Amino acid sequence: MDKYTIQDFIIDLEKDSRKLFEFIYRTYYPSVRAFVIRSKGNEQDAKDVFQDSVMAIIRNLSENKLKGSNTLFQTYHLAICRHIWYNQLRLHMKEILHETDLAEDYGFDEALMQSIDESIEKQIFQKNFKKLDETCQKILKYHLKKMPDKKIARKIKMNDTSYLKKRKHLCKEKLIKMIKEDPKYISYLKDKNI
Repeated sequence: MDKYTIQDFIIDLEKDSRKLFEFIYRTYYPSVRAFVIRSKGNEQDAKDVFQDSVMAIIRNLSENKLKGSNTLFQTYHLAICRHIWYNQLRLHMKEILHETDLAEDYGFDEALMQSIDESIEKQIFQKNFKKLDETCQKILKYHLKKMPDKKIARKIKMNDTSYLKKRKHLCKEKLIKMIKEDPKYISYLKDKNI
């Protein structure tokens, strides 16, 4: 059934919608469930996303947005599901981040916080920042507060400012590398184009 297209869906919808929905659920729900659970959701989230996605497809059909489309149903359906789920995550993260301000937690100034404006990006940044060793976290916090290197070296009990500069550079590179390799970040970048 991997050749099942949007046009097949339209034809089957006109024949027997109950059988069609049973077929869609049986065939496509497992991949939606796996995706949602892998993306920090639960069984109920997966069911909600699945139901919302089917309703969105029917709404798009009624608005003639899919007329003549030969897109595979599975491809289109999963794209809709991903879009719905990531929108829900974004809304949820905005609520969480509104309650816990990163600027207060890490002592970052507002300019930095404005540059990390998307809530999912903040979550990814925060998660990876916490993975850095304690010294790297301190160095980057002080650096982001625009503290002079000599003062940072004193605060973390480091005698050599040239070593501090090298360490600061390595900490930044490590954080950037972790963020770029974070599966959630990679997925987020892909989904921004939906």
